[in-house]
Formats: sequence, C-alpha cells, structure tokens
Amino acid sequence: MARLQPSQTLVDEVRREFRLLTTEVDGVDHRAALRFGVHRTDMRCLDVVSARGPLTASELGRAVGLSSGGTSIALARLEAASLVRRRHDALDRRKVWVEVTERTRQQERDVFAPMGRAMGRLLAQYRDEDLRVMVEFLRAARAVLADHGPSAQSEAAHG
Repeated sequence: MARLQPSQTLVDEVRREFRLLTTEVDGVDHRAALRFGVHRTDMRCLDVVSARGPLTASELGRAVGLSSGGTSIALARLEAASLVRRRHDALDRRKVWVEVTERTRQQERDVFAPMGRAMGRLLAQYRDEDLRVMVEFLRAARAVLADHGPSAQSEAAHG
C-alpha cells in the first residue's frame, strides 16, 4: 500500500502541537511531584514503577536514565515517603524488587482521577479507527523520543 504524502502545513502543525503537549505534560509532572512531595526525578521513578509493575533497581535506573547511585538516592527518598517498598525475590534473595505502595495508588487516584475522567470524555468522542491511529502515532513518537532524546544523546556521547 502506497503512503500518502502529508501536507507540510499539517506536519508542521502536528509537530507544534506535539511540542506544546510535551510542555503541558511537563507541567503536569511538576505539579504532581509537588502534590506527592517528591523531587521530579523521584516522580519519574514512581511513574515507571507504577506503570510497569515491580522492577529491580537496575531496571528502574535504566528506564529513567539514572546511575546506580542516583537510583539509590531516589529510591531512598521514595521509601522514606512510603511511596515504594523493596522486597526480596522469593527464589533469589539477592534480587530486590521495587514496587509502589497502596499510599502511592491512593495519591495517584487523588491527583490524576479528575484528569483521567476528562481524558476519558475526550477519547470517547473518537472512533476506534481514529484511536488506533493515535496509539500507533504515540508508540512511534515515544520510540523516537527514546532514541533521540537528551538521555539517549548523552548515553551515546559517553558510551
């Protein structure tokens, strides 16, 4: 199937809106970190563990682009705030899993539920085929950001 050549005007508009969206997401992240009472880096860690489920500290560090020392510091702060807990693996006691606490889940509901409901109303206005296109775009855009964002460039320069 041949791909259509999109209008440069629309491509520019999508890029502009995507950039503005990322700015808004950054603002949401900042306000959420304030509500949770944690640093922005800690909030990134919390987001990843909450979204992906239990991870080891090294998996978490790779996911957020932190050194092992930076990951340890963030986890210590999150544990002190009772937002994550570490538990030993049942089969391999050397392996430690990081998981969110019920306190985190409750705070997520308090902080993000109103936005989630509004986003649900917005998405309900679209057909399934439109939503599939959105999912495809967002996945591809996330991959581009992961491959070309500042942390990827930093790793490439130091790798």
